[in-house]
Amino acid sequence: WSAKQKSRLIESLLMNIPLPIFYMDGSRMPWKIIDGLQRLTVLDEFMNKNLFALSDLQYQFDIEGLYFNDLPFSYQRKIRTFVIEAYVINPG
Repeated sequence: WSAKQKSRLIESLLMNIPLPIFYMDGSRMPWKIIDGLQRLTVLDEFMNKNLFALSDLQYQFDIEGLYFNDLPFSYQRKIRTFVIEAYVINPG
């Protein structure tokens, strides 16, 4: 994804816009991601690896150019506690 797309995904979390449901293959451990790998990768890159700063935001201009660690604590908490819905698909 482009930096713009990644940033807008993070912005949507901060605006409480639900993400599409993730799908996992539960036939063996560890689970494999069927749908949602790119979205999970973006979250990992932003929160854990600090690989990109937010850019080209549509609504929350006050956090433009910030990395996860630079965000106000309330925004960090909102991202950390965002609920991700996932379905695990098991055989049969």
